[in-house]
Amino acid sequence: MKNILLVRIGELCNASCFMCDFAQHKKKRMLSKDEFESIKSYVIKEKCELVRFTGGETLLNDNVAQYINELKQHNCVTSIITNGYYLKDKYKDICENGLDQVIVSLDGDIPEIHNMVRNTEGIYEAAVEGIRLIKRDFSNVVVRVNTVVNKNNYNRLLKLYKLLNQLGVDQWSIIPVKIEAGYWKDIEFNSYKDSYYEFMDNLNLDKPRLLGYSKQWAGRDEDEIKEYYTSGKTFTPKHRCNLVKYLRFYNPFDQELVPCNCAVHRLEDYNKNISATQGIEWLFNNIHQYCKGCEPINAYISEHIEELDKDIFSF
Repeated sequence: MKNILLVRIGELCNASCFMCDFAQHKKKRMLSKDEFESIKSYVIKEKCELVRFTGGETLLNDNVAQYINELKQHNCVTSIITNGYYLKDKYKDICENGLDQVIVSLDGDIPEIHNMVRNTEGIYEAAVEGIRLIKRDFSNVVVRVNTVVNKNNYNRLLKLYKLLNQLGVDQWSIIPVKIEAGYWKDIEFNSYKDSYYEFMDNLNLDKPRLLGYSKQWAGRDEDEIKEYYTSGKTFTPKHRCNLVKYLRFYNPFDQELVPCNCAVHRLEDYNKNISATQGIEWLFNNIHQYCKGCEPINAYISEHIEELDKDIFSF
């Protein structure tokens, strides 16, 4: 079974998204070369098959292409998550150094929506152009788009779907915004649900491939749809989480190693005083007790863990 490591490469971000606070981070730390050497040793020792750099904004770290190159020398599959603002300027450097997958955040089919969600002028235009350039010049690089569903785009996902098809995007991961109860209250429930089912009923293009439960982002049944609409809590795996056996998220700045990329955002709910190894064991045994909802791709892979063996990019 595949071992996957997600690494926070920096805490600085140029975008001020409403659902994220990296732009407000005061320390603005970046992964240094010395810190990377320690991570590389861990990757080799644990035989990690996929390393995904996340942030903050990954392309603000000037060493990211070098890190990708060094991991590729150890036969490690590499991936980055980016908001896409710097992608058109830096795509050649990262792709020529061996990048296998780029994950670009795109929350709208038009600039007015995406730029508003990300609170950054020009970020839509830059991300779309970056995707076009990669598809033109590096067809071997898997291009995935992550979309955070929110009040500004929930009824325009079909339009975004068609745009991603035109761009040649390979994969699409849809993530319902995790937010407090009452977020959706000013949208009438039946209208919300009708938009959701219309989306599900019209996914008929060859690309992009929807990952995990992305098609069912609001819920797999009526109870889950209503629960998310009213409480803001997304659905979880139907049984004990299997993904935590194979996935690790490492924050080098606080030396936190946790067994889920969702859990890293909820560490205030866990006992931070336990060691990394004890923390993994403890979280594995208690994850459902504290889980505030999965991303659709996490829930699906947890229930279909064999998919990782078929395709490392299924996660």
